[in-house]
Amino acid sequence: MAERSANFGSRSLAVGTTFRNSRPADPFLVTKTRFGMPRGCERAASKTEVLSMSTNALTGNRVSTIREWKSYPLAEHTSSISAMISVNADRHRIYQALTVPEYIEAWFSAPGAIAGRTEVSGGENSFSISYWCAHHKQFRILCSYRVCRRSKLVFAWQHFTLPEVTSSMVKIRLLGDFGRTTVHVTHVGLTPSEQQWHECLWAVSLGRLRKLF
Repeated sequence: MAERSANFGSRSLAVGTTFRNSRPADPFLVTKTRFGMPRGCERAASKTEVLSMSTNALTGNRVSTIREWKSYPLAEHTSSISAMISVNADRHRIYQALTVPEYIEAWFSAPGAIAGRTEVSGGENSFSISYWCAHHKQFRILCSYRVCRRSKLVFAWQHFTLPEVTSSMVKIRLLGDFGRTTVHVTHVGLTPSEQQWHECLWAVSLGRLRKLF
């Protein structure tokens, strides 16, 4: 599929959700420890504040909903990454960009994916991201999500990289009002082998998200 460009303009929110004018609760507290970025991500990271912290969280279990993810016992030796970026758009429009399939296609950038070979399909409070890499290999990410207080999204994240299927959780806060929003992503429950890939994913993808507005 050819890579799409997105024009958000003043289009109303697809799922009919509106945001309150009050500022949301304080953002997630993270340890601001810099790390080396994967090759090819340095330019994106220079404009995206990417942080890391260690945590105990689930990994390696096949789950499809947030409730299932939380029901598993905590595992040791997993880690989290956190990234923040300021976008010249209000929370209403950012929410749309994060949940509408054709807009996700415009900013999502998996490391190693062939340009223009990312497809997103949506369901009720869920979506599936398929991307192709070299040698015609196809991989998939399944997400289900819920919205808290109209400014916080929580995603159950399943990454299918055959023969493995790994599960983690993504929390996104939208901080700000009116014409500018800080997007704060925290991705928890990653194994050491997954961490670098996701560092690059969020650094590049958030940079592309900002360029849409």
